[in-house]
Amino acid sequence: MTDAEGVAVAGPSEGASSATAGRIRASAVRLFYEQGFQATTVRQIVAACELTPGSLYNHFPSKDDILYVIIKDSHDRIDSVISASIAAAKPDPQSQLMATLHAFVLYHTQFPMEARITNRDYGALPAIRREAIVKRRRHTRGLIEDLVCAGVEQHVFQLPEVGGRTNPRLVTMALMGMVMMVAEWFRPDRAWTADALSDLLSKLTVAAISPDR
Repeated sequence: MTDAEGVAVAGPSEGASSATAGRIRASAVRLFYEQGFQATTVRQIVAACELTPGSLYNHFPSKDDILYVIIKDSHDRIDSVISASIAAAKPDPQSQLMATLHAFVLYHTQFPMEARITNRDYGALPAIRREAIVKRRRHTRGLIEDLVCAGVEQHVFQLPEVGGRTNPRLVTMALMGMVMMVAEWFRPDRAWTADALSDLLSKLTVAAISPDR
């Protein structure tokens, strides 16, 4: 079968157990997170979920297919939460940017392993799949950049100048880079919940580009 971009993506075979596919995926996520995609072998994945290589190949034709499904699912989830946050926010750019960044941070706190794999290992995908993922990443960046630009046009955002000019794309990439790093270090405790951190970072980033900062 194919995904929304028309890229072939593996799914469970006819009659195969989705629970087994889930075990394979979960084991792969943990191993890819801990030691990286390239260093992880199929043998390690099947050993971790107590299957045979043949059982794995009934669900995923290759290790590349497992990685692609993990990364595709991650982007599906990101797109879903960002779309929902924009739809639920007030129509002004400031409210929508705060809502978008809040949702983006929250995703990276809730799914840190998938987020790290997605951000670090997408370059290991075969060319056609890598290009599809890069297209989706640019689309996400474009949504946030559009909100930044709309805020500038409506005079609710004022971007810092570098070399005598502003660069909305660099600002957007800086905001997204800060958010993506959350998956590397955040550990919830009583003082800092995931929601509290998401609230802090969304307010902090919007304040940084507000005229009265």
